[in-house]
Amino acid sequence: MTRTPHLPTPFPWRTTLTIRNESGTSQIAAEIARSEIEWFQSACYRGPEDVPRPLVLQLGNPAVQHFCLQNYDIPLEQVLVEYGTHKVSSINTLTPRQGEGSFIQGYAGLSCIILGLPGFAKLNGIEIQNTFITLNTPDYGQ
Repeated sequence: MTRTPHLPTPFPWRTTLTIRNESGTSQIAAEIARSEIEWFQSACYRGPEDVPRPLVLQLGNPAVQHFCLQNYDIPLEQVLVEYGTHKVSSINTLTPRQGEGSFIQGYAGLSCIILGLPGFAKLNGIEIQNTFITLNTPDYGQ
């Protein structure tokens, strides 16, 4: 099978997730997609060893649709974080690609999307409606 050319991974930029819930506050180092092409490629073309930390897709303007190719080779867990409140609104399991077609997902109204290996949310105490996540990316946008 011929692979489509893609960006090298992991992406070079990092952020820190601050996770706050009833149990307290914790911080996790994460990779961040900063360009439109990094955002679009996201976690495609990666194996489990290529996701040592979560990948964050931060929406620059939550009112504008952002698009992400979702042809994943591995199962991933997706955490959606609401814009404005920073509340976790959804935790989803994304399954690996089943066929040759491409699936592109559009997103709006979120502050970020976090992609991690299955079990990421449970391991970090992330729950829908009870967890708030913010990012600390000092040089984002430069």
